[in-house]
Amino acid sequence: MKLNVYIKVFAGAKKEKFVPPVGEADGLFEIYVREPALKNLANFRVRELVAKHFDATLADVQILTGHRSTKKKLCVNIK
Repeated sequence: MKLNVYIKVFAGAKKEKFVPPVGEADGLFEIYVREPALKNLANFRVRELVAKHFDATLADVQILTGHRSTKKKLCVNIK
């Protein structure tokens, strides 16, 4: 089953944090990562955190839109 996930990334944060959406109003995950937004480091860490949250492998998480933006749309293949 494929699931589309919408996230907002805060790169270069002091603490790593994964905040699930509150209510159905926004449906936007907030992810704080320590890695900078350089050389795809933050995107890679975001994929790792989303895979861990949904109990999927790293290969099951793909960034569909927002490669260079703070708001991203990801596709997660859940088994």
